[in-house]
Amino acid sequence: MWNKSEYAWEADAWSDVFGKIRDEPLLVMDKHEYNANLPDNDPQTCLLTGQRKFVRRIPDATFGLSTYRPQTTTRVRKQPINSLALHQDRLERLALHPRCGLISDPKWGEANLVFPWAVYEAKGWNGDYREARRQACSAGARFLHILDHLARVPGLSGAERIYQTPSSHEFQVFALTSFGAHWHVLVGFMHDRLPEQEAGTDGMSKRVATFERIWSGRINTERGAWELLVLIDAIQEYALSTFRDFVIRHLDAWHDHCDDSYLHETLLAQQTDRKGKRKRDDANEENVPHVPLPHWCEFVDGPTKDKMREKAKECLRAAATEQYEVEQSFDKKYWTAVGDQL
Repeated sequence: MWNKSEYAWEADAWSDVFGKIRDEPLLVMDKHEYNANLPDNDPQTCLLTGQRKFVRRIPDATFGLSTYRPQTTTRVRKQPINSLALHQDRLERLALHPRCGLISDPKWGEANLVFPWAVYEAKGWNGDYREARRQACSAGARFLHILDHLARVPGLSGAERIYQTPSSHEFQVFALTSFGAHWHVLVGFMHDRLPEQEAGTDGMSKRVATFERIWSGRINTERGAWELLVLIDAIQEYALSTFRDFVIRHLDAWHDHCDDSYLHETLLAQQTDRKGKRKRDDANEENVPHVPLPHWCEFVDGPTKDKMREKAKECLRAAATEQYEVEQSFDKKYWTAVGDQL
């Protein structure tokens, strides 16, 4: 056991510790990439250079909420399992509209594993437990910023925005690390920067992420293994109930804001004939105007930016089609009602 590699410890954790989470359809666990725009520092002096760099990192395991396509929500009316707020196409619209720019998937531009609530990093006995904790907390801090953006009033991320409700700041992310058979469980949250954390200093954020250890122990004993499994079950229950409800409740305001924004863009994109009747735009490239991208697209490379622009155009075309179908349905019902009265 003492000579097991890091991969062996990680594989055991996936099957023995996180098995119930993997089988839960409302949650998703994957070796998932996350992106971040971090301050750059000099490799020799370790001082900040004033520049920022785009990074891609992949934790050993990331835990988030499942998303759905419309055809997978047949039981939505009987049981609110697959919420409409977690449709992939709607979340992509939130991420790609310049008036929203809400990133739900830590891999920017995607909507597969959304709003992460935990991260796991593993090291073997020959590894460095401090590096595992640093990696997990670094990913957890990125996830906390995603939730912080979600919890605020819809709008551009660069603007000063208040929280949607007095309790909207009450969210957290769990960071789990293992060093061989020794495990640590930490919980991270955001709070106002304290004086000893350089509060009020120019260039420093007003809020900061903090991680605190809530449990540690070795799972090579029956007691230690039982304590870890009980704690994992409690975290899973939190993700299924409190956390998922928190996300869906705050997403509703974002979807309303996004729908209004796309309606505005659709009206600008539609053509009007001489009689004042609105024509339907075909899904052709020439009928789709130049689509601006959200602020976070400034930090990705050229091919990724082109891919995001095509996705944004598809979202605009879909919004135009939906608006046209709504108007056609309304006109049909209106003239049917008029005919019944004659």
